[in-house]
Amino acid sequence: MRQRAWSVCCSGPESRYPQGRYPLLQPTGAGETIFIYEFATVEWLWDQGSIRVNMPRGKERMFPGSYDELVTVLSDLGGQGWDVATCAATGNWLFWTLRRQR
Repeated sequence: MRQRAWSVCCSGPESRYPQGRYPLLQPTGAGETIFIYEFATVEWLWDQGSIRVNMPRGKERMFPGSYDELVTVLSDLGGQGWDVATCAATGNWLFWTLRRQR
C-alpha cells in the first residue's frame, strides 16, 4: 500500500486564499489531490436556550432553542455538507467546529 506524504499549509497572508478558504493540507507528491476546507462554528448555551452559528465570510445567525432546535440546526448544516471536526464542552456551554470540503 502506498502512503501519502502531506505538509501542513496554513501559513502566509490570508489574502492568498480566495473567499476566506484556507488549504488545510497540501500534498507533497505530484498528481495528488489538494484538500481545501472551509470552517464554521456552532455554540449552544443550553441553560439560556441560545444557539449561535458563525459561517464563513462573517455570516452569523442567532437562534433561540433547546435540544430539539439544536439537532435541527446541526442536521440542516449536515445536509449542506458540513461535518463536525471538533466539539468542546464545559458547564452550560457546547462549542462545535464544523468543516466542509471545497
